Amino acid sequence: MRRVAIAFIATALISVAVTATAQGVHEPLFDTFNFKFEASWVHTSTTIRLDSENLGEGTTLSFEDDLGLPDKEAVPSLSFEWQVTRRHRLGVRWQDIKRDSSTQVLEEIEWGGEIIPIEANVTLGFDIKTLAIDYTYYPWVKERWSGGFGLGFRVLDLKTTLTVENVELEEQINGTAPLPYINFEYRRMIGERWRVKAALGWLEVKIGDIKGGQYI
Repeated sequence: MRRVAIAFIATALISVAVTATAQGVHEPLFDTFNFKFEASWVHTSTTIRLDSENLGEGTTLSFEDDLGLPDKEAVPSLSFEWQVTRRHRLGVRWQDIKRDSSTQVLEEIEWGGEIIPIEANVTLGFDIKTLAIDYTYYPWVKERWSGGFGLGFRVLDLKTTLTVENVELEEQINGTAPLPYINFEYRRMIGERWRVKAALGWLEVKIGDIKGGQYI
């Protein structure tokens, strides 16, 4: 079975930060400790296909278009950052993307030798839990701005369930894998009490029959 696990663009909407007094980090751009609760607007595109040795390549289904799974929603995330020195930072992040739907199919679908009839009730669940640990190095630290890049590992826990009413069909997929990713960050002071941060993250990986990408 093949499926594109995740492909979404996330933009932070809410960031509530609780910071400690900077100790040993003599830069107005950084806090020694930073705890954040955020909400991200996530767009997902997911497909799944069931192949068979007897029937060959199977039907490809879109979770969003064919099975009614929401493709946009706000999801929570938690993060903790430690600015070890003026050029080195460690971070831990957690996020849970949980979606489910119940819909009636609008056309007949052949799935793994079974026929899903028109107007059959299909229940779908798709849950991605993410725990990320990353390190960022800042080669550029100036009085009013800084720039850095880093590397991290993201433990992805994927669970998918597909159930069809009145048809002997129930598929469940579980998978967990550590995935590397890279990131870039730019900070600038605006006045004495405000600073702006822009970040870009990227992940593209294929492990076995799971292929996915993530851009933040």
